[in-house]
Amino acid sequence: MSRLVPIDNGLATIDPQSGEMVVNFHRGQKEAWASKKRIVLVLAGTQSGKTVFGPYWLQREMKERGRGDYMVVSPSLTLMNLKVMPAFRMLFEEVLGLGVVKRVNNREVFYLSEEGEQVMYGGVDRRHPTRVLFGYAAKPDTLESASLLGVWCDEAGQDDFKVGAWEAILRRLSLSRGRVLLTTTAYNLGWLKQVLHDPAVAGDPEIDLVRFDSTENPAFSKEEYLERMEHMPAWRFNMFYRGLFERPAGIIYDCFDPAIHKLPASFGVKIGPHWPRLIGLDFGLMNFAGLVFARDPRNSRYYLYREYPRVDEKSEAAGEFSMHEHVLRLYRDIPEGEDGTRARVRAIGGAFSEDVWRREVSSAGLRVERPDQNDVELGITRVYGAIRRGEVFILDNCVQTLDEIARYSRKLDPDTQEPTEEIENKTSYHFLDCMRYAIGTQMKGAERGPVHRVKRRVRLH
Repeated sequence: MSRLVPIDNGLATIDPQSGEMVVNFHRGQKEAWASKKRIVLVLAGTQSGKTVFGPYWLQREMKERGRGDYMVVSPSLTLMNLKVMPAFRMLFEEVLGLGVVKRVNNREVFYLSEEGEQVMYGGVDRRHPTRVLFGYAAKPDTLESASLLGVWCDEAGQDDFKVGAWEAILRRLSLSRGRVLLTTTAYNLGWLKQVLHDPAVAGDPEIDLVRFDSTENPAFSKEEYLERMEHMPAWRFNMFYRGLFERPAGIIYDCFDPAIHKLPASFGVKIGPHWPRLIGLDFGLMNFAGLVFARDPRNSRYYLYREYPRVDEKSEAAGEFSMHEHVLRLYRDIPEGEDGTRARVRAIGGAFSEDVWRREVSSAGLRVERPDQNDVELGITRVYGAIRRGEVFILDNCVQTLDEIARYSRKLDPDTQEPTEEIENKTSYHFLDCMRYAIGTQMKGAERGPVHRVKRRVRLH
């Protein structure tokens, strides 16, 4: 016998025997429900009904795709327990009675029961169990598992949900070509906008963008919406209540324009084997990072074409490799010329106090210089000037650096929402530290240099 189950915006009729549902979603949820594309990005305002929609989508996906492993991903354990797990358990355990969530090897796993298999698949097959795994983007090891058939990611726009986590999810779905639902508010202009939102707007055949305001949920107060609109900065209101990307206050490299400073990876073939290379390094046992720039000798423009480690390399690689292996990997994308020689290389990296690290890297075959200054703000000023003058460009395969440069910002005063001098999450921007060490030193004395009027992409002829 069917029963009515409340959701944020209305009711859904669910038959516990067949698992069939007659949903009464609002317009935005209906649009996401109807999407047949492989990636569905739901970008919506707060309290709009995006999170409660996720379990319904996942249950239907499991029913259609069949037995196997599925996954729910949240930025952190805190958000999982606060929002995602209650919504999941309400539908899967309390309403449909499909199984139970158990704790196995220090992680939560939902197992489909025999009764649940009957409801979902019309029979029991003990050889092919069906599970839902729960992963946290802030802990990439929780995302590494067997092949997945479908994934729901909640609040994928948050800072803790890194592009490396997204790449790990795609790897887990590669064999099955499984689908992904992402439900999130707009938090920053990082990888989510660049990798999913912008291609969807441009008509990518595999990505659907579904956007709606908080007020799409009939239960959301119109008075609250209007009050927030009146008292919040426009950029913040649009991001948090309308699901629209805006440039937040406090962005440090606000001079970086993707339409100008981001180039297609294909530009890499134009980089000559003898163009001088500039390497920036940031040290750490688990966060060893590097950037490789090529300088066009005709105009002294720097092109960032290599990140180390790449986003598709193992996240724990920094802790596994010797210093000699790090150096070999940094050098491997610097081709030899026809005469067998490589380009001239200059490497700069580390804070003033990290002389031991510099000696270790130098002894492994890559001489590393100390930056010419130890002032973070001076380094930022020099990098800012180089970008503004049209002297630094980033190839679009350097997704981690592009993500960081879009999120790098000052903390906001909680009362005025105006930027302070303090950098938000300062220690988490390893690639931008590499850039500051390298470009910041290379551009010594250029703070007041000429401004090149770069109005369009560099031509690829």
